[in-house]
Amino acid sequence: MGYESQQQTTEPFAGLQLAWSNDRLLIATTRTRTLLALPVDGNHSQAAIIQRFTAGEWSLLLPLLQSYPVVVSYDRLLAARHAIPLGQGRKQVQAAQHNGHLRETLRPLRDTISRLRPKLKAFSLDIATRQGNGYILIVQTNSLTSGEI
Repeated sequence: MGYESQQQTTEPFAGLQLAWSNDRLLIATTRTRTLLALPVDGNHSQAAIIQRFTAGEWSLLLPLLQSYPVVVSYDRLLAARHAIPLGQGRKQVQAAQHNGHLRETLRPLRDTISRLRPKLKAFSLDIATRQGNGYILIVQTNSLTSGEI
């Protein structure tokens, strides 16, 4: 997908939607880097949830949303975060592992993920670390069933 089409993407996430909520539709709008939770039943008593993200946050959030429920590897996230080819991200991770600098190489990912987590709480979403592999998006079902969203 080219840069121009990525900038105009509005997409629902079918796999995530099935695990997430029956009465709201989760939509990501790339042009504005916005995540929306819209009521689908016409019940106007439910407010829409809207959250904007920085470019760096969005670069990590989008692959996490698209890959749900699969772990997104460090090399893929590093490539997305720095807008480099996946092969280059993979080489950076491998070199960092070989040189013992993986922690420093992954610091931008950790910092960005830590800023993403509070923004995702309103959507009953979180991000979990899969040590040695990457990150995975988590649906907090206890929030969904308690009616928090």
